[in-house]
Amino acid sequence: MSTRIRTSFGTPCPSLSSVYRHGPTYGLEEHKDKYGGGDNCLRTEWGTQVSGLSYDDRLVDGEYGSYPRDGGNGSIIISHRGFWVRVAARIPLALLLKGEKPSRAERGPTFALAEALKEGDVILTGDKVLGLPRVIVTEDDVELFLTGGCDGHRIRVPLHLPIALLTPEGAAILGEEWLSHHQR
Repeated sequence: MSTRIRTSFGTPCPSLSSVYRHGPTYGLEEHKDKYGGGDNCLRTEWGTQVSGLSYDDRLVDGEYGSYPRDGGNGSIIISHRGFWVRVAARIPLALLLKGEKPSRAERGPTFALAEALKEGDVILTGDKVLGLPRVIVTEDDVELFLTGGCDGHRIRVPLHLPIALLTPEGAAILGEEWLSHHQR
């Protein structure tokens, strides 16, 4: 199933009836205890899981956030580049840092576009990218294979979506022991 909902932004979509209600956001320290519990409200200065996105946030690519909507089956619907897109709730989006200008680059110190992720990259949640992302051109998606669960997870995300990476400072907060345990 494609992550792109075939309705242009601004056009009502029947599945967008309610704003997604999430609990309070939390930082990396609390994330260590909440990881895998389904909260998906991690938020730092440089990134937020999709459910923590707010209408006044700006993504690193300059796009403004939107109120996240319940997409069903563990997904959240947001607007991005003029389309409503479905994103797995656990995926962290890269936020524009205060004082910085939007970037159209494929990678930066705090982000990588979904299609520019590389094997071994660690996203903000502490999950590691296993294997190369697979672009599904006919559906404008990228399939990622991330650590988590028994054998990892295959997750589709929209092309060109800026994914927040774990910075060295973030890795220090999570700790080497926690990371190695969750990246099996």
